[in-house]
Amino acid sequence: MKIFGHPLIPSCNFIKISDQKEIDHIPAHLIVWWESTQDQQFSLAQFCQAQKVDYAVLIHNITDLLYFSHFGAKYLIASMDQIKIFQDIIREYLLDSLLLCIIQSEKDIESLALLGIDGVIFSSYLNPSSSHPLNHPTNQR
Repeated sequence: MKIFGHPLIPSCNFIKISDQKEIDHIPAHLIVWWESTQDQQFSLAQFCQAQKVDYAVLIHNITDLLYFSHFGAKYLIASMDQIKIFQDIIREYLLDSLLLCIIQSEKDIESLALLGIDGVIFSSYLNPSSSHPLNHPTNQR
């Protein structure tokens, strides 16, 4: 299980973007991410796939999962409400994208591991404050 955002576990960094222009200014060691509702025409996904940019997408339904997986998302991020269904589909179709469940606390890690979820990401890691480990240059892949 991958764990992103835990202060004791080094992990690659995520940075939220809102448009394609921002990608050109993001260092390669960061993983760009956005919400699926921001990319309904899949232009960000297609650009990242063509440029071989690792990216993640916050998905809200099965259609998002299938489309963004098709467009090469490294990570699909989701809340807990549909996480088991999403993971079952990823396994059934042998999709390459990994599923990350948004968590608030370490307490959620064990139950998600028992469900076989690919990984977790702390919500604070997606929306960092200046004191969060994401903003420290030593926490890079």
